[in-house]
Amino acid sequence: MLFATLLPTSAAGIVAGQTTGVAKKTSIYSVRVLDEMGSGTIATLVDGINFVANSNLTNRIASMSLGGGKADALNDAVEAAVKAGVLVIVAAGNEATDACEISPGEALCNSCSCGGFC
Repeated sequence: MLFATLLPTSAAGIVAGQTTGVAKKTSIYSVRVLDEMGSGTIATLVDGINFVANSNLTNRIASMSLGGGKADALNDAVEAAVKAGVLVIVAAGNEATDACEISPGEALCNSCSCGGFC
C-alpha cells in the first residue's frame, strides 16, 4: 500500500507507524508540494496529486490537509486521482468555512473529507 502524504502529518504515523500504526507494513511516501515556509501554488499541488495518481503502485491513498480558496484545477486533479484508483482524504477546509466552497474540499463527492460535510 502506498500512503502518500502531501504534507508532513502525524496521520502518517498513525496509519503506518512501526510501533503503534494500524497498518505497519504500509509504505509512506512524502510528496513535497510546499516550500520551507509552508507556501505553494495550485500547480505544485496538482503536480503532487498527479504524481500519486500516475504511480504504478496499488492501494494508493493521498492524505491532504490544505486550506485556500476554490481552484477548479485542484478539484479536477482530485477527481482524476480518484478515477485512477487513489483514495483521496482531504481536510474540510481548515478555515471554519463550508468545505463545499473551497478546494480540495469541494471535490467531496469523490473524496473523503475529515471534519466536514456538504
